[in-house]
Amino acid sequence: MQETSRDDYANYDDILVYGPWTSRDPIIVDPSDNYYARFDYQESSQFFAPKTEQDLPTASSKKVAIDEEHVVALLLPLSGKGAPIGQDLLNAAQLAMFDSANKHFTLRPYDTGGTAEGAREAAYRAVDDDASLILGPVFSESVEAVSSVADRADIPVIAFSNNKYVADSDVFLMGILPRYQIERVLYFAIEQGHRRFALLAPDTEYGQIAAEVLDEIDEKFEGVEITKKAYFSNHQKDFTRLIKEFTDYERRQKEKEELERIKEEQANVVLDPAEEETELPEIDYGFDAVLLPISTDKLRQIAPMFAYYEVDLKKIRLLGTSLWDDYSLGREQSILRAWYAAPKRNSRVEFEKKFKNNFGKRPPRIATLAYDATVLAALLAKQGIAYTPGALTSFSGFEGLDGLFKFNEDGTNSRSLAVMKILRRHHKTISPAPSEPIQPFTIPEDLLQEQQVESHDNSIFFNQAP
Repeated sequence: MQETSRDDYANYDDILVYGPWTSRDPIIVDPSDNYYARFDYQESSQFFAPKTEQDLPTASSKKVAIDEEHVVALLLPLSGKGAPIGQDLLNAAQLAMFDSANKHFTLRPYDTGGTAEGAREAAYRAVDDDASLILGPVFSESVEAVSSVADRADIPVIAFSNNKYVADSDVFLMGILPRYQIERVLYFAIEQGHRRFALLAPDTEYGQIAAEVLDEIDEKFEGVEITKKAYFSNHQKDFTRLIKEFTDYERRQKEKEELERIKEEQANVVLDPAEEETELPEIDYGFDAVLLPISTDKLRQIAPMFAYYEVDLKKIRLLGTSLWDDYSLGREQSILRAWYAAPKRNSRVEFEKKFKNNFGKRPPRIATLAYDATVLAALLAKQGIAYTPGALTSFSGFEGLDGLFKFNEDGTNSRSLAVMKILRRHHKTISPAPSEPIQPFTIPEDLLQEQQVESHDNSIFFNQAP
């Protein structure tokens, strides 16, 4: 299997960081200038809060004085290739400061340079500056470099990665994990009656995750079938041959010709009034839904080729992840009606407006992670709650810009995700995000009967941490 690279659109953090952004001279923050992102406290409506007062950690969490100084480090690539996205994340964190922080909360940005070594050095500096929590960094290799430093200093980390392999009991991930997105959209498709699934994915770790989820579903439900899997290189440019073979175009053409021949013969035969005309079968594609864990760029290349090779996309459902949360996809006819799993958009829309008003551009998709992480840190500080793994995992859920989520003890997160349908001018919510980060799935009656499961025990939980 090929290694994932930033240009290969394989991981959420890499895809969103290296996606398109508006060119603009950033306001570079040089940490050597002893810059502190501290702002005067302002009362304002909060996007983010515990579900209830009872959700605040008590006995399991260490308490500190509310008026005690809380120093939080923010590790971002403020120089190097990732500087534009680093500046955007810093801007998002500053908005969070205005919305939620008080005068006892200090956020200090540190430049990682976009490298693992730079992240390690930034972590050492944060420890020397008495930081009690580290937010960031962005990329997996940088998170690994920071985690060893933070572990020795007994400082928890809230990273912006979605790579579960860098998560730990004191390294928590803000990124939306691919597995849960894939599970959410697949289980919804099953609920809607889809039974035969195919996979077309990059030959990367991201594609492997999708394959694993499909295999688990195949084992779990006898009535669900995985009929086909195909992989492609991240660097592949021409998908003509791949899609032709994947859709079994030549076989379908032969079947089509045979059906047309039969229709012509029937048209020339005078039937006895008592006889009924033979009903001809529809051409079988071999699947009724295709999982495509790919970026929007790849989707724009691949989806039209399904139509080119005469796949009726009114009968075949395209399934994806939050990478498809892009309204411009509605311009492509072949992508209309596709489903994908993603956080709800409500709060994020207001954030995007505020970001644009303040910084003259729309934020990159990953900016919400920096905002939510900063508000979470500020909220705990205002409640006098120390930054400990026990405090971060004892909440039943946080309501953020990307919806409800909670940290699991292994450092991963569970999120409440919606299922969206791509339309021409907007994306319609067809399955709302549940009110709990652990999302129930109701097994359809036909699958219940095949598995001989009692009808009163037809709810399983699929969004739990592995």
